[in-house]
Amino acid sequence: MNIPGQIPFNPDLNRHTGVTTNEIVWKFFAEHPKSDEPWDNR
Repeated sequence: MNIPGQIPFNPDLNRHTGVTTNEIVWKFFAEHPKSDEPWDNR
C-alpha cells in the first residue's frame, strides 16, 4: 500500500505511525486517549 514509486505514497507514514487506515486510526487513539473527566480539557 505505501510503496515508494506507487500512488498513493506518503514517506511520513512508517512503522510508528502506521501505514494502513486501520493502523493509523488505532495508533492515534492509543496515543490520544479520551478522558472521561469533565475538568480535563485535552
